[in-house]
Amino acid sequence: MTSGMWAQFAQIHKSASLPSEPIKRLKFQIILSLLVALVGSIVSAFILESLDIRFKSIEEIPSYLKMPVFGIIPKSKEVQGYNTDDGAVNEAIRSIRIMLNIIKGNNLSMLVVSCEDGEGKTFFANLISRSFSEAGLKTALLDFNLRHPALSQFFGLPEDKNFIKVISENPEIERACELAEFKINDNLSLFGVNEEFNLNPDVFFSSMSEGFINYLKSKFNVLVADSPPLFVVSDVLPIVNSFDVVIVIYDIGRVGRKKLKFLIDKLREGGAKDIRLVVNKATYESAPDILSRSNRYYYYYYYSKSKEGKGKLEEKN
Repeated sequence: MTSGMWAQFAQIHKSASLPSEPIKRLKFQIILSLLVALVGSIVSAFILESLDIRFKSIEEIPSYLKMPVFGIIPKSKEVQGYNTDDGAVNEAIRSIRIMLNIIKGNNLSMLVVSCEDGEGKTFFANLISRSFSEAGLKTALLDFNLRHPALSQFFGLPEDKNFIKVISENPEIERACELAEFKINDNLSLFGVNEEFNLNPDVFFSSMSEGFINYLKSKFNVLVADSPPLFVVSDVLPIVNSFDVVIVIYDIGRVGRKKLKFLIDKLREGGAKDIRLVVNKATYESAPDILSRSNRYYYYYYYSKSKEGKGKLEEKN
């Protein structure tokens, strides 16, 4: 009885057969898939482009900020702490130092700032201060990053050399600076702080900081001051007008254009006399006409030969 019921329902309405034009149907499916993928990729690219607020190339910066790019430092993997053996990086920083000497002379003071942490501000401050000292200029490196005194830690600043503590305990500014000075080499001295010390960030509002900076200007040819990221904290804003030039270090592959503009506007309102923009960690994609592989090879060859010759000279002596 059951098999009879199934036999009644199971009737063949149409026999199976191969499609007459299988290729035509396949072509239609392929074309439809390609159109969907194309439209989807265009929409995705448009969304990503609208969300990406960074500069695509260095050429976009001057028109947006209404100011030129003062220097370009290529991105390098050869970074050890706050030093590097990359010839292209060292030559870029040396070029910036030479331009500052041409514009400002051999007696100048500069404050190095950035929007965020990790853009290379401390790295630049260390290398350019060394460049000034190697050029025979008596240079003072100031660690004004009270929240994270990276330079002081990098050079192993002794606890008794904390310049804020020394100055607060010694009313005579000349004597205080002598006690706080930590000599790195014959032409380079560090004035830093210790992280363990309980610091008041508003110390830069006091007349103590102004007298300290003015005295160092009379004693040294060049002052290079590292600072905290100004988009995060505003510790050094009260003293930006005490420096001849403010160097803004900008990581083009990381920080958005509006954040950079906000920082520069803040510096102008704070009374900065001269603001110079240095693009750090530039790549071939962001600066194809400026950074060439042939230059990289030249720097590598030149600096390698220089080190080799220096080693032989020391060995000979």
